[in-house]
Amino acid sequence: NNNFATAFKKLLVICLIQYDVTNRYDIRMNKNTDVLLKNKTDKIKKKHLTARETEYLSLVAMGFKNSEIAKILSVTDSTVKKTLEAVFQKLFAKDRANAVAIAFMHDILNVQILSFVVKKYKVNKYHLYSE
Repeated sequence: NNNFATAFKKLLVICLIQYDVTNRYDIRMNKNTDVLLKNKTDKIKKKHLTARETEYLSLVAMGFKNSEIAKILSVTDSTVKKTLEAVFQKLFAKDRANAVAIAFMHDILNVQILSFVVKKYKVNKYHLYSE
């Protein structure tokens, strides 16, 4: 359902941004904030993630740890770490939560992409909620 997907996307982005703002960064709004955000947005749009990088980030968004991502994608832990570092750099992200929030805000990730990754790798899409 498209309405559900849109609502889910908005809720996820709001939660991740709220988490970032309240727990990680001291953000002060000023007259330069809009300019800084626009410059960052323009830079992110110029740096595209590869399909494989998008798969890595999708699995991060679903709550998988690096070691779990390595098993799912049949790569080493080191490869996962290096790939995610490259993704974070391209998105100007400080950490995993920040990268996922940025990716959803810029429509690099969306519910359809997450669903595709779930089906392709036969992963439990509710992993985020499991213990």
